[in-house]
Amino acid sequence: MTGGHQITMNLAALTFQVPFALGVATGTLTAQAIGAGDMRRARVTGWTGIGIGAVVALMIALAFWALRDAIVSVYTSDPVVAGVALSLVGYLIAFHVFDAVQGVAGFVLRAYKVAILPTVVYAVALWGFGLTGGYVVAFHPVLGRPRGAAGMWLMQAVALALTAVLLVGLHVWVLERRREFVQEPAAVPVS
Repeated sequence: MTGGHQITMNLAALTFQVPFALGVATGTLTAQAIGAGDMRRARVTGWTGIGIGAVVALMIALAFWALRDAIVSVYTSDPVVAGVALSLVGYLIAFHVFDAVQGVAGFVLRAYKVAILPTVVYAVALWGFGLTGGYVVAFHPVLGRPRGAAGMWLMQAVALALTAVLLVGLHVWVLERRREFVQEPAAVPVS
């Protein structure tokens, strides 16, 4: 059981490197646009990065699903360990897509100097709901029988989905608040 879970964790860590890099790049470019006073470019850059992160994550997820047997066979030839890892790949795919979206959104929010609210979201959603909920679903008969590693992966994926929705929503809120406080330059009359 532990070996299959470890394979899945390693794959999650590897796959997150792509959205992490996209998040760093998007956050940097968004912050540069904000620093230059070009709020339109900052808005477009942030949304473009979040969108690219989601699309790339979906492509990686589809590739993982299509190649899951080959990928797991690189890690182990033990059929029991491979079976556990393969049973967790579906959770990994959902985990990865939501992790990518929340990761890029988090970097975009940092570009706007919004860090405390995302930290609260992370604490409540990931540690509270994901970790605590994962423990309960893994070891207690909440959704039928105790689900073990699959229960933990399920709740982590759900927590990441919640985190992604909340961070993207926070991004929308930040953009709306900025729009309220940023006055467009008045048109100069042409004589």
